[in-house]
Amino acid sequence: MLAALAAADGRPEAAELPGYTFVGGCGTTSYAVTALAAGPLATAPQRSAFDAAGPSASFFREEPGSAWISAGRSGAPFSCAAFEVQPGLRADWGDCAVTVHTEPAGPPAVGDQTSCRASTGARTFVHLTGVDVAVDGSATLRSVPQDVRCGGPNDLQYSDAGAEEDLHLLSGAPVGVSDGPSGLDRALPVSQLAGYLQHPESGIFEVFGDTPGLVTGLAEQFTPH
Repeated sequence: MLAALAAADGRPEAAELPGYTFVGGCGTTSYAVTALAAGPLATAPQRSAFDAAGPSASFFREEPGSAWISAGRSGAPFSCAAFEVQPGLRADWGDCAVTVHTEPAGPPAVGDQTSCRASTGARTFVHLTGVDVAVDGSATLRSVPQDVRCGGPNDLQYSDAGAEEDLHLLSGAPVGVSDGPSGLDRALPVSQLAGYLQHPESGIFEVFGDTPGLVTGLAEQFTPH
């Protein structure tokens, strides 16, 4: 659903900010409020635009048999007060109150693992060790889950946190690989992923997707050597 909301918002490069999505219905109409951030394949200018805007709210409506449509945006700070939301639905949403950090996350302090967990705890990282691509463009990813520690500014450190497991990359899912310390990503066709993993920048990828084991996007992380 989040991909449909990002497309309806006119920013398909977007991804949801964890903790900021509220969905409900009144009668036959569905409503959603979410805050969108730069997704795994957003360009550097797109990332800058999202960072500058902060966690502003986007409001959506869906009628039976129709796609989600945008019903407006509000500026930061994140709130549903600017939208015509039924009082009962707003009460269910707790007036869109969020419990996550609402400022753009900066690098955690050296050795501050509490801040590190807060900034990375809702995200999933894996070390990709191999891939088998199917004829329909989907792929089976061989991966090892990663634990994250903060070694310093812009220096997340990863270590194996479990046994190797298979993940399923959906057909058409975007794959971004790191171009190194520039911080920029480039899109990689999934058909080239197996070859790339022979000599990756890091091999550590953030995994996107709402369903465990199903991957809707990958973004490689730069790790200083």
